[in-house]
Formats: sequence, structure tokens, C-alpha cells
Amino acid sequence: MILNAKDPNFRYNPYPFFRQLRQEAPIARVEPFGAWAISRYDDVIALLRNPTLFSSANMSPEDGEGAQFILQTRALIGTDPPDHARLRGIIGLTFTPPRIQAWEGLIRSHARTLLAAIKDNSAVDLVTAFTAPLPTLVIGDILGIDRERTADFIRWTDTLLTWRNREHNKAEQTAQEIVDYFTELIDRRRQQPTDDLISHLIAACDHNQRLTPRELLAFLRLILVAGTETTTHLLGNTIRAICTGLLWRSLRVSPFLVPQAIEETLRFDGPVLALARRTAEDTEIYGQHVSKNDTILALVASANRDESVPPWRACKHASP
Repeated sequence: MILNAKDPNFRYNPYPFFRQLRQEAPIARVEPFGAWAISRYDDVIALLRNPTLFSSANMSPEDGEGAQFILQTRALIGTDPPDHARLRGIIGLTFTPPRIQAWEGLIRSHARTLLAAIKDNSAVDLVTAFTAPLPTLVIGDILGIDRERTADFIRWTDTLLTWRNREHNKAEQTAQEIVDYFTELIDRRRQQPTDDLISHLIAACDHNQRLTPRELLAFLRLILVAGTETTTHLLGNTIRAICTGLLWRSLRVSPFLVPQAIEETLRFDGPVLALARRTAEDTEIYGQHVSKNDTILALVASANRDESVPPWRACKHASP
């Protein structure tokens, strides 16, 4: 079976296609990318827990500098053990529960400001007005981006998120601007540390070289793009679920259910459809030969709707 990832019907609603894969083709070809797709829960879990055979590191380019490095790097999500554990340990030292809890007031402040700008009784595109700018503004403050560069920060994020649909030269120009700005900001924070995330990451970088300068730049790019994109989609999907079902009434009556509603959105309509891996050697899956260095997609969105698995076993957090 072949899955056409550019089919307009698939792009509009991939879930019926995923159901068909689970029932008829647990491993399928994905065109026009020439990749393989795994769709069932147990298979997705097994794949994600086997970095020796299904590598994240092999998905990341080892060359490239400047703009190309920013466009291509996958940072933390593009590493295998033991590097992955090392990087997660460093990040864990900066993303501590007290620090994350301290960001709540910042997030609420930005959210209230954006919502206040929406006029009553008027039609509004919530993605443009709220779900897209909110994570960008919050991440900019967390990183310590200069307030006068906020407009640039929003423009950089928007361009990188959509660069494949736009002129490549514009994406490279934007990526180079990011490299130049972050390089200069890192130098400033190294001379005069503050309480922002970049300063804490620099401290990790300088402490016995546990985090290399290249890894630091890659991680900043990951926060800038991946953190913004996934949060934007999660917010949009959650609001859509609330507005198109019975959740609105339930959450108004029982607001304490909001955390569970968000968790369920992560399972049922999460922001990430698949996680890409590359095979480290020839292997066979359901009788299908898969060659070394083939790209294989773990369809997390499909696995989370696998009818044979209770919802509480969802693999929304399964990536090692």
C-alpha cells in the first residue's frame, strides 16, 4: 500500500488514512518522499525504543554551517544514546519545575494581552490572533530576546516554519540573521549573564564543556522553531476540540478538567503526526525488506488512535 502524503484529502484529515494503514498495511510506502510508515501502537513503541536499529542521529546532517545549519539541524531530537541522555540531562538542569512554574505569570500576561486585543462579537482567526503569537512571545522572553527585536523574532519564526513553501533564498537569509543575532547575544550573555534561559545554557556550555557551542546554537534553534510550532498547533487543536464538541460546556462547569482535556488533545489530535528515524542496517518488518539508511516514520498520531489499545496507554510522550 502507498500513502500519498500530498493528497489534499490526507492533508485535510489524515486519520481515516491512518486507520486504513493499521487495518491493511502496518508498514506502507510514503510518497513522494520514498519513506516507510509504521502505524500500529506496539510497532511504533518498539521502533522508538530501539535507537540502535532506528536512529535519530542519522537523520541529522553532519556538515553545514551558518544558515544551512540552522535550517537543517535537529539538535536534541536528532541524537541517539549516549549523547541524547547527556543533552537531556543538561536541559533538565535548566528546565527545572520551579523555573517552569515561575513562567506561568509571564504566559498569563501575554495571553491576556492578546485576548484583550480581540474585539467582542467580531470574527477572528484565532491562529493569527492568539495561538501563533503567544508561544513566540513567551519563548522570546524566556530566551532573553531583546524586546526591540520582538518583531524580528516573530518574522524569523514564521519564515522558518514555512520556508519549504516559500523562496529558499528568503529562508537562508532569515536563518543567517538568526545565527548572527544568537551568536552576538551569546557573547553578550557570556560577558554579562542574566536570569534568562540563554545564560543558564551558556553556564552548562562552559562547565567542563558539557555543552558545545554548536550544540548550544542548535538547541536555541530547536526552541525557536519546534517549541513555537508544536505549541501553536496544540493550542489550535485544543480550542477547535472545545468549540466543536461538548467540551466547552463541560469545562465551564468543571474547569479542573482542563489539564485532562489538554492531555486528551495530545493523544487524539496532537501537533506531531510522525517521528522520523533512519535504519542503521538492513531489516525486515512484516515481511517487507527495509534497507539500511531508509527513512521510516513512526506515525504517533496513528498509534494514539489504535483501536486495540486503551487511550491511557497513548504514546504521545513515547519518544526516548
